[in-house]
Amino acid sequence: TVLGTATNNGIVTIADPTITKVQIAEKQDNVGGNVSGYALEASTPNPFPQTSTIHYSLPQESVVSLVVYNALGQVIETLVSGTVGAGDHEALFDGTHLPSGTYYYTLKAGNFVQTQSMSLQR
Repeated sequence: TVLGTATNNGIVTIADPTITKVQIAEKQDNVGGNVSGYALEASTPNPFPQTSTIHYSLPQESVVSLVVYNALGQVIETLVSGTVGAGDHEALFDGTHLPSGTYYYTLKAGNFVQTQSMSLQR
């Protein structure tokens, strides 16, 4: 369904005023698909006192990287690195050895890249 138009300079115009959320997907070369179906969810619990679970979904088998960073952009831990099958997945982040603060986790899978934040509070 066409909801609007996009220009080469990145401006997207949605024609239907009732649309409140849009996921924009990039077509993958030689596959005929798109990146829709990939998802990175908020970690639970968040904020968390010791551990938090990060949920993500893949529409197809993909090479996945799920990395946690501190506020300075330093890698704290690589939770997933390698080929993961299609479906819903989760990774446990253990922050018991870390100071309180905001941490960021980035999922890279195919052409999909998304970052979320979580807060470690003691």
